[in-house]
Amino acid sequence: MRDTCSAYVRVKDDVTQLDRISAPAVYYDEVFADNLGGGNWLMVLPRKLLYKNKTLTVPLKQKLKFYIESSTSTIAIDGADYNSTTKYDLASTHEITVTSNEGTVATNKLLTLNYAIFKSFALLGKTGTLGYSEYDYSTYTMDVKVPAGSDISAVAPKFAMTAANERAYINGVEPVSVGTLVAFPNRVPYTLVAVHPENPEVKVETTVTVNVTFE
Repeated sequence: MRDTCSAYVRVKDDVTQLDRISAPAVYYDEVFADNLGGGNWLMVLPRKLLYKNKTLTVPLKQKLKFYIESSTSTIAIDGADYNSTTKYDLASTHEITVTSNEGTVATNKLLTLNYAIFKSFALLGKTGTLGYSEYDYSTYTMDVKVPAGSDISAVAPKFAMTAANERAYINGVEPVSVGTLVAFPNRVPYTLVAVHPENPEVKVETTVTVNVTFE
């Protein structure tokens, strides 16, 4: 008679950590959220983008995709089961709950910001045209054509931001619309900063370069 023994191996599937979060269908692009640590994630979306030579508006309602090691972990958004075909309104902060096969739970927050852009920008009465990039959503151009012979060595642009949580800076100084003189013989880069209204420490920067030419 032979002695036999049996061994049972139980694999513990206790994964609750998200590897990545994305908006997988921003037209042609998959936009990934930044992991801020502490269970906080930041999705940054452009308001508009250039696609096939057309300027398209990017809605805040987007599908979401989650990357996680375990295929048995379940995900809920604001208490409801996650659905890969649902478009979630990213204008609001969402609570994301990950439950492992073992029953352990981890809670995450997904915050969203738009890259800041000028709502309007004018110089010497001439309105500028915002130029969008097809690949770099944090960089824009503002092209302004002014009358030939205009003195642009010290002029005060008239501008407005798109949202109340956005600010514009030149070399770290916040200019005042129709109040701060700027020298435009050369390209002038503005740094636009969007601050999350629920968490002022969460910010995203945009660079807008103003190009002034003569008509």
